[in-house]
Amino acid sequence: MASAPTGLKKPVFIKIGDLKPTSSGVNLIAKVVSCNIVVERTRPDGSRIRIAECLVADDTGCLVLGARNAQIDAIDMSAGTPTIEIRNGKIEMFQGFMRLMVDKWGLVRAAAEAASFEPNTTNNPSNVEYELVNVQDDSGRRQAD
Repeated sequence: MASAPTGLKKPVFIKIGDLKPTSSGVNLIAKVVSCNIVVERTRPDGSRIRIAECLVADDTGCLVLGARNAQIDAIDMSAGTPTIEIRNGKIEMFQGFMRLMVDKWGLVRAAAEAASFEPNTTNNPSNVEYELVNVQDDSGRRQAD
């Protein structure tokens, strides 16, 4: 017998301070401290490509968010430090540094209400360089760790 369909689960929001280089399925509420467009090009078909690096922060730290096209439009910097909601983001490593990315399965949008916390820009995991280290297990084989 088929069971009754279950409703959608509520998202579990985490803090930037809890993110690791392997984090995925990230849901968080953050304030946008700054947003700089780094690529703006026009394709031969006339459509535009825009990529921005935005510094987003909560009360535990800050991180660089890579935003594209419509995601940039969702960030209204005219409001000072807007509050955004990020759903299903993931950490990608860029030249050894952490970046928060949201692909087509995720969502970046303005939050329903402004966050009450003060952004913490002193703890920035995006400034920490990570290196892949090979270790040997007990059998002498090399493994990436």
